Amino acid sequence: MQVRAATLCPFCGCQCGMYLVGEDRLTAAAVPAQRAGGAGRLCLRGWQAGALLHSSRLLDSPLQSSDGSVSPTEWDKALTALTESLSQMSEPGALGVLLSSSLTNEEAFALKQLTEQALAGAPVDGLFSLHEGAALLGLRGALGEVPQGEPLSQIPECDLLISFTGDLPGLYPQAAAYVLEAVDQDVPLIVVDSIPGTLGELAEEVVMIEPGDLATASRALAGEPWEGAPGAVAAAREKLQASKCPGLLIPLAQICSPQAAAAIGDLVSSLRSAAGEAHMFLLQGESNITGVSDVALRRGSVSEVQPLPAAEMLVPGKLRGLLVVGADLGTAMPQRLLAELADSLELLAVIDSYQTATTDLADVVLPMAGFGERAGTVTGCDGLLRWTEQAFEPGGQRRPLIDIILELGRRLDAPLKWQNLQELQGELSREVPAYGPIDWDSLQREGMWPRGAYPANDVPRSLSTETGPAISPPQEGQFALLVRPDGQGWALDARTQARGILAREYRQSREPYVWIAPEDLRENDWRAGASLWVTTEHGTQSLSVRTREGLRRGYVILPRQFAEQVRNLAGPPHVHEPVGGWEWPPTVVATISSTPQGAEADE
Repeated sequence: MQVRAATLCPFCGCQCGMYLVGEDRLTAAAVPAQRAGGAGRLCLRGWQAGALLHSSRLLDSPLQSSDGSVSPTEWDKALTALTESLSQMSEPGALGVLLSSSLTNEEAFALKQLTEQALAGAPVDGLFSLHEGAALLGLRGALGEVPQGEPLSQIPECDLLISFTGDLPGLYPQAAAYVLEAVDQDVPLIVVDSIPGTLGELAEEVVMIEPGDLATASRALAGEPWEGAPGAVAAAREKLQASKCPGLLIPLAQICSPQAAAAIGDLVSSLRSAAGEAHMFLLQGESNITGVSDVALRRGSVSEVQPLPAAEMLVPGKLRGLLVVGADLGTAMPQRLLAELADSLELLAVIDSYQTATTDLADVVLPMAGFGERAGTVTGCDGLLRWTEQAFEPGGQRRPLIDIILELGRRLDAPLKWQNLQELQGELSREVPAYGPIDWDSLQREGMWPRGAYPANDVPRSLSTETGPAISPPQEGQFALLVRPDGQGWALDARTQARGILAREYRQSREPYVWIAPEDLRENDWRAGASLWVTTEHGTQSLSVRTREGLRRGYVILPRQFAEQVRNLAGPPHVHEPVGGWEWPPTVVATISSTPQGAEADE
């Protein structure tokens, strides 16, 4: 029988609508839908989403560690081993839980309930908070409320656009498509970034800032004086003052400083006061960050702070046990540090749909239903809940996550109040105030429903005066190394590491590389595609070279997804309390050569 299930692309935060269509999971294909954020468009990754249903990395059975390696086992044995280990960690501070943003709202809420009722209130955080938590904290402090963006489809309705990244097409292709539509309608575009990128070619004004100057630039756009400001600041400020409906595109994963995010939040507030209307487009790098934060991390109170953020959970010796659900720690930390963390834990348990670097080191692995195999809701940064239908029954021995949670609750002598998805949604509405007004039946019929407002709270406007790492200016013959998110980061996502899913792009993007301006390549007689040696005070790495227009001379960009190379060249990240957001130095002085420098060169 032909299946046609409405769902959302699982790869990023744009939440583009799609249908999974096919006779079975082997023939299923993703086709765009006129719903959600995509308006009938999909990027290259979205078109390939159907291949996730038959990925060779899908987990087909539970796994259990034996003699230093994991091997298939029976469900009962895996559940018994896990519950016995969890029951021995009933004291506070023994266990931590890390979630993925790929979970539905219902799955994340169920996990939170399990921790409260059966796991001694173990702290819960999302792995995504490492890269987006600091920006959300800064915006929340400046706005005095949970930051909520507008639907991307409203981008062309603005009369002026400001993007705080020049790499919008690579990071957020759907948002870039709407920006291109607006520019075609003669909407002025301003880019504020240290790297103009491809978007800078479309902009009327490019405010070229130095790394670390984003907060200063944002305050200057709001009217504060800035001695030595780039000339484009004054022109951009004039355009802002004349605008009646400006729109700000805010890339959360690129803004690692809460102070910079707070300055952008203050700019939004000042524009709303002056113009009466200002749209904020929050660009998230993962699919359901807002929903997971709403129901599992925040629980309706924006002033609540997690007692143990993800950054601390990843420190060896901090916990006795770690339960990881849907997340791959290997995307955030080098393999050697992941192995060190696993060795320090009495229990590393994983519930996931795919084999990852984390499942390979786990004591117990439970396979859960993944993309296309379960129904539920996700929440966009625009505050809209979107319904995803189940297309196929879970393959192999995978089980729905809420069924796994129910079974764990029973085995831990803490049965949960609900027994199915509908009862769980009712409990969610009762427990999380912003989800109270939701009509779940209407949401399923119509595909979308607005989240309610959060109650007034005492979110402080003042943020810590703590700043990130200092800037080290390069001298002649040196380069400034920047650690930034990269549009090819998906290539290290375990879901795409299988034949048939963007195979060529995966092969080209999994090996570590850096971006260097074409002018620097020509001047130094370097060739794109060749390997060069990059050296900083922290270490030396051999990296492949890529180039494109829109890069800045004197800068070398190291994509953040290459965790091993980032640690070796930029050192450990600065941790912003209390959310545990990571920030690397705005720049690190680097030298580049075609041959290794010194005896300690590390390939």
